[in-house]
Amino acid sequence: TLGFVTQGLTFDATNDTAVTNSGGYELAGATAAVASGASGTVKVGGEVTFESGRSFSVTASATNVLGGATGAAAAASGIGTSKLNTVADVNISSQIGANDAISVIDNALAFVDDLRAEFGAVQNRFASTINNLQTTGENISDARSRIQDADFAVETANLSRAQILQQAGTTTLAQANQSQQTVLQLLG
Repeated sequence: TLGFVTQGLTFDATNDTAVTNSGGYELAGATAAVASGASGTVKVGGEVTFESGRSFSVTASATNVLGGATGAAAAASGIGTSKLNTVADVNISSQIGANDAISVIDNALAFVDDLRAEFGAVQNRFASTINNLQTTGENISDARSRIQDADFAVETANLSRAQILQQAGTTTLAQANQSQQTVLQLLG
């Protein structure tokens, strides 16, 4: 949200708001001289355009001039009020209305483009995360299979050793039953 107050003019806007000034004059440091007893007016023209996909408001205090009117006169004439136009609010039977419709549609398309860019970035982050998780899963599976392969080789060697010892023991007992002397010869 953006907001500021300057010389009684208040501006509040939410995200995605552009403020442009076209054809205006900067009067900083300007001076004007009026002869004694004379009167006159100075008109400074310009246009400030607020474009937003969301909402905004512009208000003026009763003591400041906005659009050539002050306070109640400004409120009565509608000067100093703001409105966010939608396609439904635009009358395309005039050139100004058609231009307003094009402006509203352009702003809506820009808003959609911004959303597409944001969603595209999120989608790319998701795709990257998915690829990372798949790679991690493959690495874990490879590590598990290497561990199991190594354990299988160790267990196979242990089984072979146990079988050899069992066969040797069985053979020794068989021969011991035949003759005790043979056993002593085998051990000695």
